[in-house]
Amino acid sequence: MPIEMVYAKYKGEYESLEDSCIRKKTLPSLAFGYKACSMKHKIEPMNKKVKDWMKKNHHNEIYRCIGYDAGEPHRAIDRVEGKLNKTLSEKYWYPLIEWMWRRQDCIETIKRHGIPQVGKSSCFFCPSMKTAEIIRLRNEYPEYFKRAINLEKNMAVKGRIEGLSFGVKWSDIVSADDNQMKMFEWLDEHDSPKIPCGCYDG
Repeated sequence: MPIEMVYAKYKGEYESLEDSCIRKKTLPSLAFGYKACSMKHKIEPMNKKVKDWMKKNHHNEIYRCIGYDAGEPHRAIDRVEGKLNKTLSEKYWYPLIEWMWRRQDCIETIKRHGIPQVGKSSCFFCPSMKTAEIIRLRNEYPEYFKRAINLEKNMAVKGRIEGLSFGVKWSDIVSADDNQMKMFEWLDEHDSPKIPCGCYDG
């Protein structure tokens, strides 16, 4: 099979998760504690393409290669085979676990072949982002941060969940960090160390 990009669609046209959230005036399902994002925008488009290919080429079973590394074998436990529908099935192969490759082995192999290193595989507005990642997004990619904030503002149903971080607004998170750093504005460039929080006691 050739390498091909697949996407979720709405009324026959490509629709990203961001587009879907804007249209529905909501946030990614992970913000509410669910995990439908990957299902709708990754797994379902892949499964549709695979099933179409299998039917067209008269195959009723395939191997799906999954890149869990050797540091996360628990993700492969009890996942040996599955059904795409009543007549089409798949078996799972975990080559990195089989080869005992950890993440560092993958990084070194990619580097050795002169291929650019990949970044974290997540949306720029993923609710599972840590505080440091949110702040870095605001500082280094302000346009993406602005789009994430717009998702929160666009949300129609207000209540217990109003922000991307499981209810907490990203704007509140960066504001709290900014206010915390203001406690140390009296420090000048000659003071050492630069204090990121109030925990340093010398």
